[in-house]
Amino acid sequence: MKKILSKIFVKTFLPVVSAVVLFAGIAYAVWTEPTAAPPNNNVEAPINVGPTTQTKEGGDICVNVGGNTKCLSNLAEAGPPIVLAAESWQGWTGDNACASVGKTCDKVISYNYIFVDAACSSATHCVHVCAAWYNQSLPGVVNGEDHDNIHDCSAFLGWHTTYLHAGILRCAGYFSAICK
Repeated sequence: MKKILSKIFVKTFLPVVSAVVLFAGIAYAVWTEPTAAPPNNNVEAPINVGPTTQTKEGGDICVNVGGNTKCLSNLAEAGPPIVLAAESWQGWTGDNACASVGKTCDKVISYNYIFVDAACSSATHCVHVCAAWYNQSLPGVVNGEDHDNIHDCSAFLGWHTTYLHAGILRCAGYFSAICK
């Protein structure tokens, strides 16, 4: 008889009691208030680690980095940027060209190339010079070597000589505007 009671206890009573205790423990944990207001000492990393730069304002998610707040809703309103090609806007500044289509100039970019290579000592050097050196004092373009090809919105669009070493090398670039 003891064996039969022991089997009944093990097969029914023990699993039922274990389930009730487990359920009660989970229910207690779920309904217990956190030990501190987030993000302090509440949960283990990585959930509570990092800056609190992201906020939710109404139905919008915003990020504040260095005092500059950007929200997802602004991305949708702005639409994709438009590129005003160099050939169509020869002589216009980036600012003027973008304003004429109801947008604001974000930057002017140039695609540079070797225009005349009369006596360049090294093809690699000439390609490097034409890619990122400027010596023509173009408006909105910083003179000097090893610059990126992103320029101020006061730069003129279209085709322009960007670097000239008379009799040796002449570089040119197509300047286009990125409007938002």
